[in-house]
Amino acid sequence: MSASALHFTAADLAGAEHTSELQKRKEIVVCLDAVQLGLGGASCGPRPMSKYILYSTPIVFSYSLRPYVKTMGDLAEAAVMRLPIVSPVSVERDQAGLVRLDCDTEDARITYQIDSGKSMVYQGPFPLNSGGVVMAKATLDDAIPGPTSVRRFNLLVSRSQWRIVRADSEHPGEGEAVNAIDGKPETYWHTKWGGAATRHPHEIELDLGQILQLKGITYLPRQGSDHGRIGRYELYVSRDGQEWGLAVATGRLKNVAEQQVINLPKITSARYVRLVALSEVKGNIWTSIAELGVVAVGKEKK
Repeated sequence: MSASALHFTAADLAGAEHTSELQKRKEIVVCLDAVQLGLGGASCGPRPMSKYILYSTPIVFSYSLRPYVKTMGDLAEAAVMRLPIVSPVSVERDQAGLVRLDCDTEDARITYQIDSGKSMVYQGPFPLNSGGVVMAKATLDDAIPGPTSVRRFNLLVSRSQWRIVRADSEHPGEGEAVNAIDGKPETYWHTKWGGAATRHPHEIELDLGQILQLKGITYLPRQGSDHGRIGRYELYVSRDGQEWGLAVATGRLKNVAEQQVINLPKITSARYVRLVALSEVKGNIWTSIAELGVVAVGKEKK
C-alpha cells in the first residue's frame, strides 16, 4: 500500500501532461492505494509485459485512521502498531457462477446473506447464476469486526455462443475484433492504425446467440494505454440482426481504465448489439475495446 497527501486529485494528475499544467487546490487530498503500476510504458508499439500491468479488477483492502497524542510514545513506533481489526471480506464470482468469500484475517468467521435472505455461515463456494446482492462480514473473538462487503451480481450470461458479426476495421496480429469478447482484459480490439487507418465512425457488432432481456452493456477500455478509448458513442440493439431502429443509448465515455456501463432507457429484448464509436477520448482516429459484455435480467421465454 502507498499513501499520499497532495493538493491535487487523481484526475488532476492524470489529465495533465506537464507539471506546469497543474493548478494547486486549497484542499489536501489524501490517497490510499492498494497497489500502483510502476513507471514506464510504451506510448505506441509493444506494451509492457502482462505481469507488470495492473488490470481493472476489484481489489479489497482495509485501513484505519488513528489520532496521535504524545502519550502514545514515538510517532514512528505508534504508526506501525496494528489494531485488532478484522479485514474486509473479498466477494468474487467465477465464470461457472460460483461465489467465493475470503478474508485475510486468519481464523475469521465469515457470515453472509443474499438479498434480504437469512444470514448464513460461509462453508465454501456457492452458486449464484441468477444474480443478486451478496453482503458478507468477518468476525473474530477479541477483535473489532470488519466492515460489511457488498457486491451486486447480474444474471450470469454464458459467452459460449457469442460471436463477432462484423467490425468495420481491425489491426491484424494485435487488434482482432474477437479479442473484445475473449474474456481476457489484456487483449483488445483495435482498428487499423498507421497508413491504413480510417476515421470515425468505427463499429463492432455482436451476436449473443440468444435473445436476452438487456438492461445495458459493459465496456472495458483498453488496459495499460488510453489509445483508442471511446469518447462519444451510439448503441443499437436488434432481435434479428436486420431491423435496428434508432440508437437506444448515446453519450460520452470516460477516459479511465475501469469498466463502464451503458444503461438502456428500459429493459429491451435483443440478440444483437452494435456499438458505434463516434470519437476517441483524445481526438485520435482509431478505436479500441478490451472487453464487451452485457447486463441482462433474464432470457426471453419461448
